[in-house]
Amino acid sequence: MDSLHVLKETLKSGVEEKKSIETLFLRLKKEKLGEEEEKEARKVLLCLFRHYRSLSFETLNLAPFPSESDGFFASLSLLGLLRYSFLKKDVSGSFYELLQECGFEGDKEKLYASISEESKHPFVIPEEVKKAPYYYPSLRFEVPEFLFRRLCQDYGREEAFAIASSLEKRSSFLYESYEEGKNPLSLKEMRLSEFDTVYPSERPLGKENTDLYFPVSYVKSKGASEIPLPPLGPSILLISPKSFALPLHFALKTKDSFHADCDVTVESFSLYRKLMDTHYQKAIEGLHVYQSAPKYVKTSLHYDSYDAVIYEGEDSGIGRARLHPEVLASLKEKDFEEAGKKQLEDLVEAAQFVKDGGTLLFTNNALDNEETTSLVSSFLKREKRFRKLKDELILPTSSLFDSGYLALFTKEPKK
Repeated sequence: MDSLHVLKETLKSGVEEKKSIETLFLRLKKEKLGEEEEKEARKVLLCLFRHYRSLSFETLNLAPFPSESDGFFASLSLLGLLRYSFLKKDVSGSFYELLQECGFEGDKEKLYASISEESKHPFVIPEEVKKAPYYYPSLRFEVPEFLFRRLCQDYGREEAFAIASSLEKRSSFLYESYEEGKNPLSLKEMRLSEFDTVYPSERPLGKENTDLYFPVSYVKSKGASEIPLPPLGPSILLISPKSFALPLHFALKTKDSFHADCDVTVESFSLYRKLMDTHYQKAIEGLHVYQSAPKYVKTSLHYDSYDAVIYEGEDSGIGRARLHPEVLASLKEKDFEEAGKKQLEDLVEAAQFVKDGGTLLFTNNALDNEETTSLVSSFLKREKRFRKLKDELILPTSSLFDSGYLALFTKEPKK
């Protein structure tokens, strides 16, 4: 399969199925494109995600296909490949094949020529679009129009501009690593001594300090470091962490407690295997791993038995956009409502495992009220014995790394 076919299918998978950039890079590797072609495909794929809004705008003007159809993805991939590729190859034949697969009956050569001509010039926002209150910032900052509208509703227009601008900024180090096919947040690059205790840091990523960088979300590690733990034998439960670095981080953090027991439940089998491998490699005592969805954790573990429970919400992921360029391209407005409902139900279930006087930490990478403050208000109405100790919204305007929300609760004893 040639690079245009691969790009089209990989982009479609990322947008429709919300696949992570690491998973998409593995897909590219399996296609066996050749070293130079694979490197080119990684670079172009990153550009397709990063400039998805503006490329979509151009594609809808150039090609007679509805948004996110096969013909749309083929045309958008061609536009990105011609504009951002460093290997200048004739891909017209591949494009004609894709059009034929889509059932296109128009003038293939004319469509190719118009896309090719458009690719020679940088995208310029039309003057008439600049008058649109939400669509113009959407194209300017490469964020979905509905997301900018929601940011305006939650924070006001001025702050929404600042947030959207911050989300657009990318770390050059991260992108260079991604283009080389490496995951810059990989635990393989981590350097820790046996007695290290890890605390959160807003240290900016850069080549000069990567040896000191621990690949854990700033929001997650900040929340975890603030959980009060008894000095002797604390029992800890982590439910559905997305990053398998987080349980490892927490196990290291609890080394200043004596004989800590840390249970971890993950839903994904691949994440379970990664965590088990890391567990054995680092030889961390007291770390126990289970594979289970949040609602089934009760079949393996007991209610009312943990000093601290951490639940990492399955959120819309806006706060990860700097590190994961695929997030904003695949985001849909319905994701907010669906993610909010699921997180509330899972948070209520996680709360059942906290013992009297224990602590519950809720954390995610969301920025909208529906997944943060409103969700916590709904939780407190349902779980009367929980009292909020603190909550914090870390905006991308104030953090050099990721952004998101954390809320810390304590469980009051029965009266």
